[in-house]
Amino acid sequence: MIKTGIGQSFVVLLVLQVLVMLFARPVVAFFAGGVQELIDITVHAMRLFILIYAFGNVATLVGGYYIGIEKMGLALLNSLTRVVIFAVPMLFIIPMFLGLDGVWLAQPIADVFACLIAVICMAHEIKRLKSMERRLDTTQEQRAKA
Repeated sequence: MIKTGIGQSFVVLLVLQVLVMLFARPVVAFFAGGVQELIDITVHAMRLFILIYAFGNVATLVGGYYIGIEKMGLALLNSLTRVVIFAVPMLFIIPMFLGLDGVWLAQPIADVFACLIAVICMAHEIKRLKSMERRLDTTQEQRAKA
């Protein structure tokens, strides 16, 4: 169920990303009042920033899962990885190499790292849940035999 929810959310956000990439110019132009330089800069920044947005959402969903099962330390870890632990250092490091584009790419790069942490956490959680399920099955089999 957990993997299904994360997978479905990832696919929906991926589709939205593609739509934003394809229709960034008309959307921005609607709000930019015809100022071509503003449109060009905003479209470029928007496409960089949204580049791998779906990955960051994985960390958010995993954080929500841990809140639901009352594991607040892991919930906090998954929430902070995206917006503080990785994003803030990336805002200082990446622009040194890529200039202004580095500012826009800092969050997507942080999202990838946050996603990796979330996937590692969920892999351990799924392993723990499967172990609990096996123990429960064994206990039920023993009771049925008795």
